[in-house]
Amino acid sequence: MNGSGKRWWLVIALLLSVGVNAGILSILAIQRLRGPQETKRPAVRSTTPFEKAADHLHLRGEKRQRFIAIHRRFFADSHKAQARLGVLHRQMRRQFSSSHPDENRIEQIIVELAEGYADLDRVVARTVLESRTLLDRRQEKAYLKMLSRLRAVAMRRPADRDRPRKPQRRQPAPP
Repeated sequence: MNGSGKRWWLVIALLLSVGVNAGILSILAIQRLRGPQETKRPAVRSTTPFEKAADHLHLRGEKRQRFIAIHRRFFADSHKAQARLGVLHRQMRRQFSSSHPDENRIEQIIVELAEGYADLDRVVARTVLESRTLLDRRQEKAYLKMLSRLRAVAMRRPADRDRPRKPQRRQPAPP
């Protein structure tokens, strides 16, 4: 390319640059002339599963706050219990894979696992019973239905829990 061809590309690039800068400056000037505008924020949505459950049950005021507090305590208590059970299961696997498993330790772990599961059941029972005291009949029925769905999900294999269940098709009765 000769020298005059390079200059034309330089002129074109300079004009494009000026055009982009002019566009940006005009947008900023228009925004400044309009003044600050209020941005519409979406309505505050429930962020935790406890708040979503309270919304589903149409709980308001003090009952809503107590319901959420009960379920937050449940989450913290059950998390501790499940963590302890996980530790015990790992100890049990170590004993099983050991070259010389300690039968007394295995028996002790079994007892601790039973106590851990009983503690977890107590936490669930306390949460459900306390929650039901806050609800009217309609809310209680919805709450129990919600719990049955949660239990159904919890009973599925861990790999299947995140997948939605397909509705079961009824087979026609044989003639």
